[in-house]
This record gives sequence, structure tokens and C-alpha cells, in this order.
Amino acid sequence: MSARTILILSSMLVVLALRAPVPVLAQQAVGSAQAAPASPDVQKRGGISYVSGGVGDDSARAMKEIANQFNLQITLAGPNGEYLAATRLQIQDGSGKTVLAATSDGPLFYAALPAGEYKIQAMAPQGEAKTSTVTVSKTGHATVLIHLSA
Repeated sequence: MSARTILILSSMLVVLALRAPVPVLAQQAVGSAQAAPASPDVQKRGGISYVSGGVGDDSARAMKEIANQFNLQITLAGPNGEYLAATRLQIQDGSGKTVLAATSDGPLFYAALPAGEYKIQAMAPQGEAKTSTVTVSKTGHATVLIHLSA
């Protein structure tokens, strides 16, 4: 083989080596990396912090990761246990004053409330309403499961 032929073949091998494997390796690396679930957006209304979500595995996982920051945890479900979203919630303190009114973006709704007795009214998009009462203590978490018609 002449020096010229060797030089041409070497150049072709370098070009092939640089063109083919790098994009393939890059795609494999990107495809194998899992994005961390986005942290839910904590809202604040009237001095009460709250967050809602839980639609899909990533959102449910992200909600569970921050659950300990909230002393009231509400789960919204249909009559057969299926999770509900777009449920309006109204939370009233012991004197009947509404301390929070919001719409849940998913089946999980968490709020940070002062210690006390609360009445929670949940209203499904179709209009059905259910009321639950709960005691929120200074320490610990109050958990409420509300079943509504889907």
C-alpha cells in the first residue's frame, strides 16, 4: 500500500469514528438519565401555605417527598377509590371563618394550618359536596380521605 492510500484510509477511519459513535453514545446517555420530578409549587393564600398534585407517578412521588412540611394531608378519591382532581376545597376554622379556598390540581392536597378544629368541604366538578371535620395539632399530621362521586 502506498503512503497516500494509507493516509486516505486513516482519514476515513477517523471521520467514521468521530461521526458514528459520539451521537450514539450521547443518545444512550441522555435516554438512560431520568429527570428528577419537579417539586410541586407551594401556594400561599391568607397566610396558609398549601400545595396540590399527585397526578402520575412522578407528581405523586414529588408530593410525598414534601408531605412532612404540611400538617394537613387530604386525599381525594371517587366512589371506587380512583383518584380525583379539579376538586374545590373550602377549609373553615372552628368559628366558621373560611381560612382557605382552593381547587386541587390532583388527588393530593396538603396545607400548613395553625393548630385547631377545621371543617373541610370538598366539591366535585359535578357538584357533589362532602364535609369532613379534622383536628390539626401543633405536632404531627392530620390525614383526611374524602370520597366523592367522580
